This record gives sequence, C-alpha cells and structure tokens, in this order.
Amino acid sequence: MTVEIDKNDKNISKFRNICIIAHVDHGKTTLVDNLRKASKSHSDKEEASMDQGLEEKRGITILAKTTSFMYDDCHINIVDTPGHADFGGEVERIFNMIDTSILLVDAAEGVMPQTEFVVKKAILNKKKIIVIINKIDKKDARCEEVENEIFELLINSGYEQEPIFLYGSGREGFICKDLKIALSIQEHPEKKNMKDLLDVIKKSSPPKVLEGNDFIFSVNLIDSDKYFGKIVIGKIYSGVVNEGDTISVLDKNKDVKDTFRVLKIFKFVGITKIPVSSAEKGDIIGIAGSKIATVNHTLTNNVHIEPITGIEIDPPTMSVDVLPNISPFKGKDGMLGKMTFNAIRERLIEEAHKNVAIRLEEITGRESLTLYGRGELQLGVIFETMRQEGFEFCVSQPKILFKEDKSEPVEKVIIDLDDQYMGVVIEKMRKRKGQHTNTTEFLGKTRLEFIIPTRFIMGFQNEFISLTRGTGVMNRSFIGYEPFYGDIESNENGFLIATEEGSVTFYALNKLSVGVFYVEPGNSVYKGMVVGENNKQNDLMVNVAKAKELTNVRSAGKEDTVTLPPPSIVTIENGMTKLRDKQYLEITPKRICIFYVK
Repeated sequence: MTVEIDKNDKNISKFRNICIIAHVDHGKTTLVDNLRKASKSHSDKEEASMDQGLEEKRGITILAKTTSFMYDDCHINIVDTPGHADFGGEVERIFNMIDTSILLVDAAEGVMPQTEFVVKKAILNKKKIIVIINKIDKKDARCEEVENEIFELLINSGYEQEPIFLYGSGREGFICKDLKIALSIQEHPEKKNMKDLLDVIKKSSPPKVLEGNDFIFSVNLIDSDKYFGKIVIGKIYSGVVNEGDTISVLDKNKDVKDTFRVLKIFKFVGITKIPVSSAEKGDIIGIAGSKIATVNHTLTNNVHIEPITGIEIDPPTMSVDVLPNISPFKGKDGMLGKMTFNAIRERLIEEAHKNVAIRLEEITGRESLTLYGRGELQLGVIFETMRQEGFEFCVSQPKILFKEDKSEPVEKVIIDLDDQYMGVVIEKMRKRKGQHTNTTEFLGKTRLEFIIPTRFIMGFQNEFISLTRGTGVMNRSFIGYEPFYGDIESNENGFLIATEEGSVTFYALNKLSVGVFYVEPGNSVYKGMVVGENNKQNDLMVNVAKAKELTNVRSAGKEDTVTLPPPSIVTIENGMTKLRDKQYLEITPKRICIFYVK
C-alpha cells in the first residue's frame, strides 16, 4: 500500500508527527518537557513526562510514549523513545506513526553505539532527520567535532537529504540555529527559547496518508486505562473515526481478528489522555474497545483494504525460562493469586501482546515458559515490574540465540576510561574474544572500541566497574550477527553455598573470610542458596547461620569493634548473568537470590 502526502487535504497540513531518538541519557525526555513548556498548551500542574515508577527510579525512558501540543496553528505530536539498546523495539515500532525524527546528540559524548542504531533505523524507514547537538553548556562540549561525527554517520548510513543542525541545551530551555549565538546565549536573551526548533518542526513535512474515505489506522503502541481497558495507539492513515463506530481488526494476512465498537477515542494533550468524540486522518490517537488488537494490526471499517505494512522488528538475542518459585521459601512473599503458573503465564502473555520486541513460548509437559528478549536489562525491567506487582517466580540461566547457520549476535562496545586501566581492560576484553577496533583520546580519557559476542560481554559490567575503580563508562549496542566465535576458557570464581536454613549471624560472616557475601546479618537463608562469591574457582559450602556458642566466660567485647564489609547486592540483571547450570534466580517482592536445584 502506497502511503504519501495527500496534497488535496488541507486539514493534513496542520499535523506534524515527530519522534525524539538518541543514545541513553542524551536528554530526550528533558527536551520534550521543555518543548511542552514552550507551547501555549503547557500547564504548570503537569508533571514531567517520565513515569513515576521504574523509569524515575532508573533515570531512563523504558516505554515509547506520546504527547502533543499546539504551536501557532500547528498540531505537533511527539513520541519520546528509549535510548537504551535493550529497548530498541520501542524505537523501531513507532516509525510508522511519524514522518520526522529529531536526533539528539550530547555535545561532549558525541556519536555513541545507540546513536548509530537509531539513525540507521530512521534512514531505513526513510524519515527526515533534524539534528540537535544538545548540552552545549557542558565544560567539555566539542560542538564542531561532534557535528562532523554526525555528518559522517549520516553519509555512511545512506542519508541522502541535507541534514538540519540545531544547537542548544534542553535543560536550560534553548535551541538555536546558529552555533555562535547558542554558545553566547547570555548575550542574546531574546534567543533563550525553543522558537528555532519549533519553527523547524512546523516547516517539516506533514503526515503521509492515504487518499479515500475509508477509515484506516495502524496500531503501533499499547496503553491501558482503568475504565476502558486496552488502548491501541497509532496514526490515522485515512478517513475519520467516531465514538460508537463499528470497526474491524486486520492482521498482515488480511484476516479479520476482531470486530468491535469504539468505546472511546483519546488524544494526547500535554501528558494527559483527553477523550474526544472523533478524530481525522493524519492525527495520532488512542482507541479503546478491542481486547484483541495489538501492534502491527490495522483497524478499518472496510475489511477489503490492504493492511498497513508493519515495521520489521529486530529478532530477540537471548532467552530465559520462567517458572513458579521452586525454592524452599516458595509461597512466603508473593501475593495470593500471583504465585501460580497460570497467573505468571497470563501476565507474560499480556506483556508479549504490548511489547513486540519479546516473544513467549510454553514448554510442553512442564509448568515453564521461555521468554525471548533483547537483553538482560529489558528482561530485568519486565521481571522487576512483576515483582513490584506481587509476583513470585524463578528465572533460569540466559541463553544466547544463534541463527541456523550458527552465527551469533555481536555488539559494539565503547569504553571510556583512564589510561592507567587501559591495559587490564583490553586484556580482559581480548580474553572474552573482543576485537579491539579503535583507540582515541576523549575528554581527557581514552576511548576504546570493540566488537564482541553478546554471550561474552554479558556479566562483564560489574567486573569492569571493579577494574576501573568505578571511574570507567561502558556502552553497548547490538549491531548484527557474525560467524560463531568459539568458546573461551572460564576463570570465574566459585560460589559460597549455604548448608543450613536459618538467619545469617554476624559471628558466622566474621569467621568466614573466604570471599564476597551477598547477605548480611539477619537475612534468612536456606540450604542450597548462594550467599556469596568464593575467592577461588571452586564452590564452597558454608554455614552462615552458625551462632556463637555461649560460655560462662565473660567476653572482652572485641567483636563489638569489628565492622563487616557491606554485602554485594544481587539485582535481577546481574543475578541473571551470574547464573550457571542447575541454578535459578528466585524473584519475590522481598528477595532476589540465586539457588541450586538438584
């Protein structure tokens, strides 16, 4: 189906559908918030567009989300996207909704792995790109050098249009066309605003739509409402939809999956869903009424039309098995009704319906599911959300997914570190079969670039932080598949495994100077639970619940002056990467721990 600008429809000219793409922490959400503030539709009562849950806790955008505002006579729809590589599926699936991409790049960090990923996806989907060099007020900003990096990336990625460059600081609330003015913004107070960017957006292309009066709508995002249930979000390609209309859901094969009555239509004004009675082509809206419709489905009032072609999503790169809790402490922490296999299965099916970057398979003959995803962070966010909802379950060791020809997923890794740590990090990466591709000087540090298999970079983050004394920064991004790299010799330390059930004692930990502990006095442990990491490569059985034998002899009080080192915290992400054969990660509302099964 050919989608193009309908020059005969004057109403289309008022819409501008854009997205913000960037590497993680380059300022996307802050820019969106300041664009809303610069518009007439912003209310001081509105909160920031980042969710108040996991997104605020982690400081990253996890789900793509839509907002809109008016600028002059122009209705601007903006989709804010995640910057982390594990959430690339959230970026890919929104390209059917938008016509222009705003590429945000940190003026100091420059082009990073995820920058390359999102740029190539935008160009592949033939989207116009507006470049903003952000955070130019940083002391280590290198605007002209970064501009050259971006220009080179665009050319090498096949971008054929003339790129538009803007400069500024989303946090300070100004974006300018002229770099000199942006760098001396205090001398140009009249330019300390977002007008230049808003004008560029206004001059960008109106939405590409279809001619005709049939209602045609492509589903790209999923939301929910406590009153109306599932809300499908996307762009209207043709026609008008009214509350109460009867419309059908088509899949890519033109099969009718559902026919339903439109319960509610929502527009996204600021960060609020506003119910409206109707909506027209070119706009991005939400529709409530169907429990079946999902991403890449087409909604229409004419089942004979050709469905909108969905965006191809990169395949998952890893999988884990998810099953009900089988540890000795099962059933102690989870909420009633959220510990059974059926409850876990229904929750993951719901997640798979709205998240096209994951896939779910049920294992025949077992109360277990295989969940496929992009990386440990993406899966970790899903599991953390379930944990906060009261679920209790176990997760197996992650498996990297190979193609039929035995090729495996590889990643580009960029590391910024002090010179003194360069040698040891390069050596560690080489042992993991990392190919050292480039070394440059970067803001007083050394920047190392590697190509490395996903299975060998998993779990390296904690070791890297330790090697660089917390001063190094590592960024990763999936780049494709390469022939099998072979295996490496493992030199991982063994685990400390509890021999008895009970409460951890100060006395036991103080006597066991054999490694790093994951527990502290007062924690409950059970037999087979991993309570720490051994200093040597073998596993060691320890009794961390052993109590001091009482005698009639008065103690000198020496123990009172001893301080134990803080425990190494097991999180969902690093816990998954630590798992080995015959081990599971137990995840409950109160506990995250590793344990052995016989």
